[in-house]
Amino acid sequence: MIIKHGGNIHEFSKKHKMAIDDILDFSANINPLGMSKQVSKKLDEALLQALHYPDPDYRDLMKAVSDLEGLYEDHIVLGSGGIECIFLLAEHLKLKNIKIQGPTFVEYERAFSKYGSMVLYDLLNHHDFLTDMDRFIEDISPDIDGILLCNPNNPTGILIDKQALLKLLDYAKQENIYLIIDEAFIDFVDKPHETSMVDWINSYDNLVVIKSLTKFYGIPGLRLGYLLSGDKKLVLDIKSTRMPWAINSMAASLGLASLSDQSYIEETRHYILNERKVFIDELNKFTKLKVFPSQGNYIFFYTKCFDLDEQLKDFGIMIRNCSNYVGLDKGYFRVAIKKNHENQALIHALKEILKD
Repeated sequence: MIIKHGGNIHEFSKKHKMAIDDILDFSANINPLGMSKQVSKKLDEALLQALHYPDPDYRDLMKAVSDLEGLYEDHIVLGSGGIECIFLLAEHLKLKNIKIQGPTFVEYERAFSKYGSMVLYDLLNHHDFLTDMDRFIEDISPDIDGILLCNPNNPTGILIDKQALLKLLDYAKQENIYLIIDEAFIDFVDKPHETSMVDWINSYDNLVVIKSLTKFYGIPGLRLGYLLSGDKKLVLDIKSTRMPWAINSMAASLGLASLSDQSYIEETRHYILNERKVFIDELNKFTKLKVFPSQGNYIFFYTKCFDLDEQLKDFGIMIRNCSNYVGLDKGYFRVAIKKNHENQALIHALKEILKD
């Protein structure tokens, strides 16, 4: 099966004979403010570093991540995007049976299936897509040796309660189950530090947290992320056997610049917090949409206008059709939160399409 993602603006451009700059792409969940000014200033300098091999240990970037997360480096693996971290985990854990909620990011199944794991889905209730943790734990069969959850979930944007995750973590520890939490969009939530599971890495050797730098910092083309694990042996095994120079020198340099731009971080959080509320309120005015309460930089909704994405193409607008997610059918869509005037352009197009 060929995995289809959102954000293929090049395919859209070619198919509809539109210049990329004329397309409003709501299908890719990237920081609407773009990359930070610190990164822009470093572009020329970073490009010149391509003349040399990267530092194989990425010491500067590793230290920055270590300081940011409050963890020693023997808990950290840097990756070429969060997606590489997922595949590295699948390769090294070689789980027999992994339990995953659905709908969720399609690459989890591809990664773990590739390395022989049986992927078992626990489907969320379509009424609210909330996790009933007591029921979830009850349904964990004795042969499960791994659990993977996305928080906030992609595509729904729904956040799992921290206390519920801690309850699951304790249960998983007791049953010798690895608990993997993908926090690719955690920086966009209202209170990231209070929501993240990173503080428990030192205490639980069965806990793995995956982070992405591409979404929040607006650098998806550079591919940069990392995993944090309480299992130091797992971290050492990955580092000692993985492909060398997995991260290119530009990504390492510009990732470091991104992490150091505190004003950009605060500006992004302030913008998303406010614009998300405005955008959701606007979408909720459409009687033909059922909008779910997101904590990500994207909004998930249902409509009986099953070809909404096709109709929006006439307005030069791309949105994510979610019908290929496990557990979803026609009518489910996801839209990124972009700049206000772009969000208003989508609202205007929806008024034309969904009018009574």
